[in-house]
Amino acid sequence: MSFESGSVATRLFYVVKGLPKDAVTRFNNHVAPSLKSLGSQSQQGWVGGRHLLDTPITDENAYYGGYLRLALVKAERKVPTSLLRAECMLEEVAYMQEEGKPFVDRKARSDIRKQVMSRLLPTMPPTLKGIPFIYDDRDRILYAGALSESQLDVFLIHSRPPSASTSFPSPPAPRPRNAAVSMSLTGAKPVSRPKCPTPKWKIRPVSIS
Repeated sequence: MSFESGSVATRLFYVVKGLPKDAVTRFNNHVAPSLKSLGSQSQQGWVGGRHLLDTPITDENAYYGGYLRLALVKAERKVPTSLLRAECMLEEVAYMQEEGKPFVDRKARSDIRKQVMSRLLPTMPPTLKGIPFIYDDRDRILYAGALSESQLDVFLIHSRPPSASTSFPSPPAPRPRNAAVSMSLTGAKPVSRPKCPTPKWKIRPVSIS
């Protein structure tokens, strides 16, 4: 998603003490690693707000219209499911022909899958996912694109070191379906709006002549 155009959905945080003055330097200390170092395991880090490979983080690419704009990026290699399934089937057919068996047992199938995965994974191009945020220093409000609970957990974990003294909230507890939540970086409890009463209808028998 992008904060520059179109409609967006975000989580709202109130940064009571504000981000540190050297926030750009602190986030750059946790900058996303180069894709050249990407192996079989995923890697995460911060980038500037222009695109998902916007490193290093400087005052030039960290601010947009006076607002701090950065993104948390996750890079990983993935083997498409259809390709993995097809490659495994090829290996299984070759295995049955070589062993003279009409089927592949569970252990052999598992070993084949691991071998195929280890062979294909290094050849796959990296996939990138980003969680952007914009910070308004005047009103001390942070807008983050961490919509799901899993995204929120990842965002909070990686935001704590660069934010220094600023304390980010823990994930909110489960809330009623119609509750509206306001969260602060000091861990304030969710604020729920009262639900509108549901009208009660009475059913009366009607005689038709």
